[in-house]
Amino acid sequence: MRLFGLLLLLSFVFSCANTEKRTVVLKKEAEKDIFEKETLLRKDSDVIAKKFKSASSYCYRGKIDKGLKILKRNFKKYGKTSSYWNSIGNCYLLQTDYKKARFYYRIGLSYNQNDYEILNNIAYIHIKKDQHYKAYEILKRITPKSDLRVAKYNLASLHFYFSKYHKSIQELMSLYQLNENDPDLNLLLAKNYVYLGDYTKAQAHFNKLPERFLKENEVSNFKSYTLVKLGRFEEAKDVLKQQRKPSTRDYALFKNNLSSLINKKIIEKAASGAQ
Repeated sequence: MRLFGLLLLLSFVFSCANTEKRTVVLKKEAEKDIFEKETLLRKDSDVIAKKFKSASSYCYRGKIDKGLKILKRNFKKYGKTSSYWNSIGNCYLLQTDYKKARFYYRIGLSYNQNDYEILNNIAYIHIKKDQHYKAYEILKRITPKSDLRVAKYNLASLHFYFSKYHKSIQELMSLYQLNENDPDLNLLLAKNYVYLGDYTKAQAHFNKLPERFLKENEVSNFKSYTLVKLGRFEEAKDVLKQQRKPSTRDYALFKNNLSSLINKKIIEKAASGAQ
């Protein structure tokens, strides 16, 4: 019962956490990231996208004025393309100005209602505003028609959010086959397997994460809990030791409860071995 209570708390902590979803404009884990080519306005050989990449780069580094200045200079030439307005929207999205970002994305959709990058980023805005069902409907509609990997990942994340773990895993596996070392894929796969009670598979994916990931509160709590369920109490204790100071009260509560349980199990195991 104690472990079940911890799992309920783990679920609560996750729902309160600022879970990360991907946008087309956010760059992550370039050396292992299967989404790398979709960062900073990826349109394959699209000449327009290449033209705006420097503008997007400025916005990504927080220099939105410089980025927008480049875009404004190109209005006459590219102002009737969805890529142009997507770039402007991305600049505001990176500044978390969701109202302006959405305004410019809507203009872009007026030129191409099937611009999947824009639709994915609108879904991202819905997620950030806790409008998960709206995001879910968009991603369910565009994912079968698009090869955009970030949209598949975001849909898998929402499947997980809505406790549809098997669907989440199914969506993730099509991406996992492209790169088994992507840390975001392995983390989400691991969490799905935790909730399905398949701790062996969960641990296999946790083992593929870079060491620095284990300092994160959520990752550390999930992995430590998994090791407890596998009866590897000393390892679970070591994982919690690597964790940075809990960023929320809920993370701290979970860590303290799990730590107490681990210590109890270690004592019980030592006592049974001494008999």
